[in-house]
Amino acid sequence: MPALLLMMFAVMALLGCSSAPAVPARPAGVPASAIWAGGADGGVFLRVTQGPPTPHPTYDVVIYYDSTGEVWFKGKMRLNTPGALDTHSLRDPKFFQGWDGIRLYLADGRYLAARPE
Repeated sequence: MPALLLMMFAVMALLGCSSAPAVPARPAGVPASAIWAGGADGGVFLRVTQGPPTPHPTYDVVIYYDSTGEVWFKGKMRLNTPGALDTHSLRDPKFFQGWDGIRLYLADGRYLAARPE
């Protein structure tokens, strides 16, 4: 009996961990080029493109509210560290970890901001 209960709990835990967060329906006004970056607690649609490779690379960023599609942020951002992002990462939803209204956090610990510190 205890082994059966233990196996049932293990199966339930695995099923609970294996489900990926669902991408919400794309609101009107959010272009197909925007990717979903978020999880079970919410997220945003975003589009990040690399600007001119100047001494401090800039990125053109548009962030859309997930529910309405309204533009939350539109402008140029820079990395908080020297260097540039790999352009392939800009199309990978897993590369973007969160948006707090000021910073766009990246999976490698860096972030993009309109005015990096």
